[in-house]
Amino acid sequence: ADVADIEAVVLTHLHADHCSGLEGFGYFSRFVLGRRARLVAHPSVIARAWDGHLAAGMETLLREGAEQPEHLQLSDYFEVTPLDFESPTVVGPFRIECRPTRHHVPTTALRISAGGRQLGYSADTSFDTALIEWLGASDLVLHETNHGIHTPYAALAALPGELRARMRLIH
Repeated sequence: ADVADIEAVVLTHLHADHCSGLEGFGYFSRFVLGRRARLVAHPSVIARAWDGHLAAGMETLLREGAEQPEHLQLSDYFEVTPLDFESPTVVGPFRIECRPTRHHVPTTALRISAGGRQLGYSADTSFDTALIEWLGASDLVLHETNHGIHTPYAALAALPGELRARMRLIH
């Protein structure tokens, strides 16, 4: 697979370990592929993507031979497809559901379905039994664990064995 084969990127939140590379993806899509990159995110997540993350490196563009720089915005580089807490969003063959998590910045957990299977992804969050139950309906669950406000490993290790067998821990 190549970057040109990526049809969309789903953002859970704007921490660098989850969204680094967007600038390069946006530039490559615009200048090499001649199209806008597609971002899929809840409006609460995308709200600060431009001002708080991308604008510093992408809003001013100098063109060879031009006397004045061009001033661009998020929509010049990206097509945004919003996720909704109330209903699923379809992106290609994927049906994406989301719900908010408890984290430092707006963050969404995901359930992604395709081909009769479902992946649950916690994204960054503190331990939340309702979220665990929501994710637990999935065939495979990726749950983040870490220190501080994040879900502690001990809380996930205490879950029922059947759920733990379908869970992979990351961060």
